[in-house]
Amino acid sequence: MTAKCNYFWKSQSGNAIQYMKCFNGKSLKLDGGKKLTQLYVIIPGNPGCIQFYEKFAEELCNLTNNPVWGISHSGHARCGSGMKHPEKTDCGLQKQIEHKVQFLEEDVFPVAEKVFLIGHSIGTYIILQIMERLFGKYKNEVRGILLLPTIEKLLLSPNGQKIVSLVHNERWLTPIVSATLNVLHLLPNAVLDCILPFFVETKEEFILSTIKDNISPDVVMSAMYMGLTEMLEVTEREDHILDKHIDNLVFYYGATDKWCPVSFYESMVKTHGQRNNIMLCQQNIPHAFVLTKSLEMAKIVASFEMN
Repeated sequence: MTAKCNYFWKSQSGNAIQYMKCFNGKSLKLDGGKKLTQLYVIIPGNPGCIQFYEKFAEELCNLTNNPVWGISHSGHARCGSGMKHPEKTDCGLQKQIEHKVQFLEEDVFPVAEKVFLIGHSIGTYIILQIMERLFGKYKNEVRGILLLPTIEKLLLSPNGQKIVSLVHNERWLTPIVSATLNVLHLLPNAVLDCILPFFVETKEEFILSTIKDNISPDVVMSAMYMGLTEMLEVTEREDHILDKHIDNLVFYYGATDKWCPVSFYESMVKTHGQRNNIMLCQQNIPHAFVLTKSLEMAKIVASFEMN
């Protein structure tokens, strides 16, 4: 039986948040009355709808025979009927961290002995904050896998420099984006199928379907607001946190990543030493790996040897 992702919603701190659980035939046997021996939990990048990670999660589950769970960022998935979209203030970076901590405390730690947190992009920064806040509080073994980490100097990265000009023009940009999304939201899927390939470099149907399902001003504005708070808050690398947790972390840097250039990898090695758990990608995997390289990244994660 191959792995299958299932999605559901629950209220967390008054916000409707989307979750994912992925099992295959073998991992299902682990989900009985006993605790799960090992569990992967995905903390996404931005945009952070967990459905973008479906193919990655299913492949990782099949390769490891361990269940894979995930959580969307608050406001990054369009709520179902009867659910209210979160307020903007509930979608900033600090609130997103709080939501993940609560998710782990209420839903993950009670059912899993060893937890592998998989962070992508800003999800890696969130994992560092989680490990710092929960350090020594629970008996669960927690490891962090940081994929294409954005844990420092976002504004100074090549892509961050591009974003600066947009942030300075937010006053006129926001109504334009909102109006455009209102129009796109009304278009039939057949028209969107013709338009999306010009903006999104992927042929993955599940990605295109997720985008179509979540095209709305509320979702995009939530992601933009979170992005703004990221730019303001992710500044200097927090080496005091890394020093404490580095033996329980794996860092996988991109070789062509414009959010986290190779110079950041080199600085990391210079400060913390040449270690087996600080790696530079040799497979030319892009920052937005879910668009084209989900299977490849799943194989890389499954190959990590973590005690």
